[in-house]
Amino acid sequence: MEAPDFQDRLGVRAANILGRAGFAEWSNLCRVSPGELQELPGAGWRTVEEILAAVAREWALAYLRRWETGGAKKEVEEEVHGLVPLASAFEEIERISGFEVFELRHLQMGPPPTFRSLAEKAAVSRNAVAVKPARIDQAIAQRMRSETWPLRIAVDYLQDRLGALARPSEFDDLIAALNRDVGGLSGRMSQRRALLLHIAEYRESDDWILGPDIEKLTATVIDALSGEGSSDVDLVGRHLSRLGIREHLQLPWLASQFGYRIIDGGLVPLNDLI
Repeated sequence: MEAPDFQDRLGVRAANILGRAGFAEWSNLCRVSPGELQELPGAGWRTVEEILAAVAREWALAYLRRWETGGAKKEVEEEVHGLVPLASAFEEIERISGFEVFELRHLQMGPPPTFRSLAEKAAVSRNAVAVKPARIDQAIAQRMRSETWPLRIAVDYLQDRLGALARPSEFDDLIAALNRDVGGLSGRMSQRRALLLHIAEYRESDDWILGPDIEKLTATVIDALSGEGSSDVDLVGRHLSRLGIREHLQLPWLASQFGYRIIDGGLVPLNDLI
């Protein structure tokens, strides 16, 4: 009864699916099972998970508001809703002179344009263009020193949950949650998503969100443990945990390493199989 409309807590797809099925408010979901939700037209398992997570979160917050006081209540509310709105922080960076060049060089998909081509297009010198991305990075680095800067809070939130390695879908789910809870991402979602990746020092491939040097660090661990032969996957996994790779990703990450194959619990160099 105390919760806001579910449209304020769900993505567009999930909200539309519930709306078309006649669910107007949270109370309509009280006697609906996950299986029944999955039978709704267009509702896959990700949509069902999103709806259940939102229901659980709103129920927990309502419970805490009514029965809890002090630190526990404050901690949970800050975890879910306590991030400072991001829109003004994004706009502050986007207004800095030269952001357009920074965006083209660092936030776009595909190979970045050369400074020469950008200079020719703007009819200015190459040096005049080249200094602009560095100016933006300096401004970001300066603001990141403040623990209360909204983008610093958002980046810490992402890094705490993703660790050194993540799937793109995990990152997208966190971005969607940020946008639902504090806003600021919907207007320029792809560019601001890319900006958060850049500030957090993550790189994105088709299959992974990669933290700084995680590929080199993983190779170093494997080389140190394998020597001339295979190494135990569980042992390698314990070292990957120290690098910040979460347990559920360790096996698929090891399976993706070039030159190795997982056989009977061991990480075996392909040369040993020839």
